Amino acid sequence: MRRWLRVTRETADDLATDAVAREQAGKAPFDEVSRLREAGLLTLLVPAELGGGGADWPTAYAVVREIAAVDGAIGQLLGCHYFLSWSATFFTEPSLAAQTEQRSAAEQWCWGGGFARQEPPLTLARTAAGYVLDGRQSYATGVLVADRLAVRAVRADTGEPLASSSIPPATA
Repeated sequence: MRRWLRVTRETADDLATDAVAREQAGKAPFDEVSRLREAGLLTLLVPAELGGGGADWPTAYAVVREIAAVDGAIGQLLGCHYFLSWSATFFTEPSLAAQTEQRSAAEQWCWGGGFARQEPPLTLARTAAGYVLDGRQSYATGVLVADRLAVRAVRADTGEPLASSSIPPATA
């Protein structure tokens, strides 16, 4: 845990230098996510044997508090990333979750999305090319900077509820 707190303190110090100016500019936090990625903080909760940081949730909480103390928006984004990055662990079988975590660590994915109950779920429909999510979600975190999304959906053909994770964001 000490190693991660030291890394976090260094990252927080770096983020603090321009946090106010960035917030006032209102730009998407691509550079800030890169700083988190370079520090290894995006893979913090992935088990070490799968290529991640091997940290536990209390360490992740401490990391989020430290980052949020200097940049609330980035702290919120990081906290949501940790929750959403674990969505495969919550919603799928262990072997598939491990594959997702291993790939997430290898590619250092930043996770975005949301599972807000008060919103209508997205619709997942099969097409000739695979699957397409359709709909609108007004509460989602980090979607603009995410490498992968985790969202709530229903199957178009059956209405079966789903928690969908590891979805690449639309590029259009």
